Amino acid sequence: MLFNLRKGTNQDELDRFFEALADEPLAPGVTASAFYQARKKLNPLALLGLNSCLVASFCERFALHRWQGFRLLGVDGSRARLPNTPDVVAAFGEPPKGSSVPLARLSSLYDVLNGITVEADIVPMREGERVLAAEHLAATRADDLLLYDRGYPAFWLFALHALEQRHFCARVPVGFSDEVKAFVDSGEASATVAFEPNDEARHQCATYALPDSPFRGVYNGYKGCLFVKSGYYES
Repeated sequence: MLFNLRKGTNQDELDRFFEALADEPLAPGVTASAFYQARKKLNPLALLGLNSCLVASFCERFALHRWQGFRLLGVDGSRARLPNTPDVVAAFGEPPKGSSVPLARLSSLYDVLNGITVEADIVPMREGERVLAAEHLAATRADDLLLYDRGYPAFWLFALHALEQRHFCARVPVGFSDEVKAFVDSGEASATVAFEPNDEARHQCATYALPDSPFRGVYNGYKGCLFVKSGYYES
């Protein structure tokens, strides 16, 4: 029931859930209060494990929709308002200034063509979206193409993709690098662009113990997208 993307009240959803289980209307169920009490006893890691099993089972039993042979995985983040209780505050921190409730950062790795959440996480706001995106790579495969919006590009994150041999396509702002500025000024529609790390990028790569080798990517000016295939780095 927790994975069922509920839309009604919890009591209505519980009634329908037990009717479906018993295959008869007005089947005896449980109260919403009992559901809340039982839910508090769940280990959240069990839900992550169950989701992994469900995703793996789906991929084994059904033919996945693909684009040009790739499984398309979008990475995106959001924020969530949490209950202001001592246990939540202990895990996620005090409410930020101007808010009466704690906030959490959400991040998901989503199969956009098949409608599957491959992996998701909820963490304190102090953890950045790029770090969470990097952690999602452990749930990806060599035939995946990861999609990122303009808030994600960072040289160290791209270097990690190279290390893990993962393809990606990312929207990048004009100010991302001198190479992007030069390309935009050229007026070309698309081109293969060589990216060199600056001092800050080298420092970040050193912080994460990542190589800072230059890489080449196909940049499309109309969409502002950078596409890099695995192995498209200088040796």
